[in-house]
Amino acid sequence: MERLTTRRRDDGRWALRNDDGANIKEQINKIPRAIDRLAAYEDTGLEPEEIESIKSLCLGGKHYVLGFLPPTNAPLTLEELREMANRKVPARFTPGDTVWVVERDENGNVFEVSGYMFLAAVDYFAVVSAFINDVENLDETMALLADDTAENDNTDLCVFPLADVYGTQEAAHAALDAEEAAAGGVSNVSNLDTKEDVP
Repeated sequence: MERLTTRRRDDGRWALRNDDGANIKEQINKIPRAIDRLAAYEDTGLEPEEIESIKSLCLGGKHYVLGFLPPTNAPLTLEELREMANRKVPARFTPGDTVWVVERDENGNVFEVSGYMFLAAVDYFAVVSAFINDVENLDETMALLADDTAENDNTDLCVFPLADVYGTQEAAHAALDAEEAAAGGVSNVSNLDTKEDVP
């Protein structure tokens, strides 16, 4: 994007750029273009902080956060960003459910499927806990997490994008395999964090 504005050095206020050495009349003629750009921004219905949040989630190669993965790591178009801003991933789980997560590395690449206990959904994210001492009861798990927090100022809570959380191990593996195939890779998941008594 070509910037139309610049921050003035003398008073820190914003002004139209004048990199081309335009005279006053030429600068005034730039105002409609700046207004069009402002209107396009306002049409998104998003505040600057929301746009920065979307940028950090999407343009850093972490498109998966909102359940959207383009075929390449190309930058998203304005239309794609608008679509994502209006999309919510519904929480399909109840606290205490066993869920299967497609885990990703720091670059957003899938690498394994792991089982967790679902605790809550917050916006686009699932808050989960590893199974502690093989406890599968929600109340006991929450009590153990509370104790751990009180004793260690630490818990075993994890947060994942809801788009990467599945109700069955099979569905999670299918998603992992599909994404690896689309990326030209082959699934190398062999050591799974599984539970014997969960189908």
